[in-house]
Amino acid sequence: MKESTLDRTSIVTLLIACFLFSCNPDDDPITPDPDPVGFDINVSGSVSRKMQGTNATYKFLQMPSSFVTTHQLAVYLTDEEGYTVLVIILLNGTTLPGTGNYKINNHLSGPLKKNDDSLIFGRNGVISHGTPVAGGGNIIITGSGSDFIKGTIDGGLRATSTGSGDINIKGSFYARLDE
Repeated sequence: MKESTLDRTSIVTLLIACFLFSCNPDDDPITPDPDPVGFDINVSGSVSRKMQGTNATYKFLQMPSSFVTTHQLAVYLTDEEGYTVLVIILLNGTTLPGTGNYKINNHLSGPLKKNDDSLIFGRNGVISHGTPVAGGGNIIITGSGSDFIKGTIDGGLRATSTGSGDINIKGSFYARLDE
């Protein structure tokens, strides 16, 4: 009796393994994408907006030789109505920053340096909010790979001459490389 129970358990285990891995040891296992490309961001304050979408990309932009860093990482999150959140992190080179907390800085109050962040909000190419409020906020990079970066945003911004009032931007993103 005990022997048949082990046989049944072995058969069930084998069937589950075959189902999960298609019983073909030559095939590479499929690694599921843990997060779909996209973003889920709430904007509150003088502009209130629930931003969601799949237009989440990033690219590295080369800076002029006189600039403090060689490149900047720009993450673009744009919804169907043209509202865009832009995250910028200053870098030397085209390697994604490591996981961690990156402070949103007011670049007008001091010299720029590597890993400084900016957060910008606007619509249809017009920036309406771009100066951090007191305390600024944070960009938290929670993961990255050869062609993706993901993280969270929690920052407050003041209006530019084309906007009004203060806003808070809070949410998450999973962006792919824009080649």
